[in-house]
Amino acid sequence: MGKLNQPSGGRAFKFGDSPEGDWKTIFIAAVTLALMITALNIYIFVKIDKGEIFTVEGPALEGEQIPSLPKLRETVRYYQSKAAQFDNLQKTATSTFPDPSL
Repeated sequence: MGKLNQPSGGRAFKFGDSPEGDWKTIFIAAVTLALMITALNIYIFVKIDKGEIFTVEGPALEGEQIPSLPKLRETVRYYQSKAAQFDNLQKTATSTFPDPSL
């Protein structure tokens, strides 16, 4: 078998022969790619809008869940104690890091 008649060295689209032809090839490739991406985005948008892909099913609630008063009080006490600890640290703690400018 003889050598196939294929251009080599990037000459498949006569790229490199003239700047005008190179820019025309680049422009056509970019426009084609942009159109394909736009078509894909429209397709995905329509599928999501119809609910055919990326559907999210929420949890089934058995009814209203009201937090109990003791649990609420416990939570409030917890965060009040954390706030008191934070205030105490701000008032009493000194920096243990040395001053880097010295």
